[in-house]
Amino acid sequence: MRECRYKEHFDECVRLFIELKEDFGENAVDEEIIKHAMSLAFEKGKVYMAEKAPGVPVGLVGYTFGDPDEQYKDPTVAFVLFTMMMPNYRKSMAFIQGFAIIAQFLQESGIREMRLKALKSNLYTNRLYSKFAERKAEVLNMKGLPCILYAADVSELQERLPSLGRKRLIRC
Repeated sequence: MRECRYKEHFDECVRLFIELKEDFGENAVDEEIIKHAMSLAFEKGKVYMAEKAPGVPVGLVGYTFGDPDEQYKDPTVAFVLFTMMMPNYRKSMAFIQGFAIIAQFLQESGIREMRLKALKSNLYTNRLYSKFAERKAEVLNMKGLPCILYAADVSELQERLPSLGRKRLIRC
C-alpha cells in the first residue's frame, strides 16, 4: 500500500479512476468529478494505491478528514470519497487485506468513524458496504444522484474485518 502524493501521483490516480469509472454506475461520474474528488482527497485527506508490484495497481482509496457535507468540522471522521479495485481482485482477500490496512491507518490517525456513500442503484457496492458499515441515510452525490450513506466505527471495523475474510463477501 503506497501513500500517494499530489504532485507526483495525481495524474496516475486520475487515469486509474477513469479506467474504472463505470464501476460507479453509468453516468455517475465524469472526468471533471473525478478530478474534483481526487483533488479533495489530496488536499483534505489522503490517497492510497494498493499495488501487486511497483507500477501494477490493484486498487485505490481516497478520503478526507471530516465529512465534506459538514464542512470537514469533525476531523475524527474519515469520509471515503472513492474506493476501487481492479476486476480480478474483487471478491477476494485482497479487498479485506487492503481495507484492514486502511482501517489501521485511520485508527492511527485518530479517526473514530468512517463514512462512505454508494449509489442507491449499485446493488453490489451496497451489499458490500453493508457487510461492515451501518446504513445511516439517503443522500445525493455531486451529480444529484441518490446514494446511501454508510458509517462504521473504526475500532469495531478492526474487529469485524478478520471475520469477513473467513466468509464469502458477496453472494451474487
